[in-house]
Amino acid sequence: MAFYRHFIERKDFEIRVATNCKNFPVNSVPYEPVFFDNTRLTRRLLHTRFMPWLYGPHSLTAVGRVPRVVWKTAMEFRPDVIFTIAGSWDWSALVAQRVARQLQVPLIASFNDWFSYGGMLAAPIYHQLIEKRFRRFYSEANLALCTSEGMREALGPHPNAHILYPLGASFKKSGAPFQSFQKGTRHFIVRSPAILGIGMDRC
Repeated sequence: MAFYRHFIERKDFEIRVATNCKNFPVNSVPYEPVFFDNTRLTRRLLHTRFMPWLYGPHSLTAVGRVPRVVWKTAMEFRPDVIFTIAGSWDWSALVAQRVARQLQVPLIASFNDWFSYGGMLAAPIYHQLIEKRFRRFYSEANLALCTSEGMREALGPHPNAHILYPLGASFKKSGAPFQSFQKGTRHFIVRSPAILGIGMDRC
């Protein structure tokens, strides 16, 4: 859970979470997230052979694509800021930006990863356009949080970009005994974290 220790373990924030993560660990968080998805037509088209050609435009704009449940949640909650995870890029980051602009509140974006061209579903013709959009998103964020010096340097100058290193677990709360990893046992499995947002979320 990205930013769990920042927003949940600390009691400094009142939050609402909206996510398009289909594997969100609902039973492991002390709040009820709001789920959103693409339209039925979009989901259907993205499961056809035209998907690589549709995924590019899908990753470049959110015009007309803010789900109704997200608007409803944002209007009811009236957040002071919108928070989203921008790396490694997803259309929900653009949804977050559109909601922030509509509500006229600051957009905070975390850049804790960089997308991989090899792992992208879009046709190669879109790759440079998506990277350009990714960098523009960084420059347009009111506050950019980078996971390392290298990330900030790669993204370029920004008037309000800061390094925010991952937080470790509290020693007092770490009750699991240490077990060494023995050769021949099963491999470690690292699952993608659900992403926490103030007023907005993504996976």
